[in-house]
Amino acid sequence: MAIQPRLATESIPARRPYQEDAVFAQALSDSRTLVAVADGMGGHAAGDVASSLAMETLVAEVEAGRNLEEAFAAANGRVYSKSSEPGKHGMGTTMVAVLVEGEEFTVANVGDSRCYLLAADGIK
Repeated sequence: MAIQPRLATESIPARRPYQEDAVFAQALSDSRTLVAVADGMGGHAAGDVASSLAMETLVAEVEAGRNLEEAFAAANGRVYSKSSEPGKHGMGTTMVAVLVEGEEFTVANVGDSRCYLLAADGIK
């Protein structure tokens, strides 16, 4: 029986007047489900740009049939390329994603963002 994840997102603003994080949680056109969070590096240049660009790239690459490793590499390349622009030097983001296909979960992460599976038998 295929796993039917329940999806929800919420962002609670803190001290900054803007959000540096990006989130994606939805079923894709091929019935797989992608859930991802990109946490822009606060205090660095353009963390909001980095997280948004990384998420946009991740979703597009996965929708195009790439696996998470390939999609993360593409996202990293786009963020790195953009970081040479004026005002964006040093921008970055962490990112964590899970791709659900039937009963199989594939997880990828870069940085200190983590993924946990909460189930009736505990947290993994």
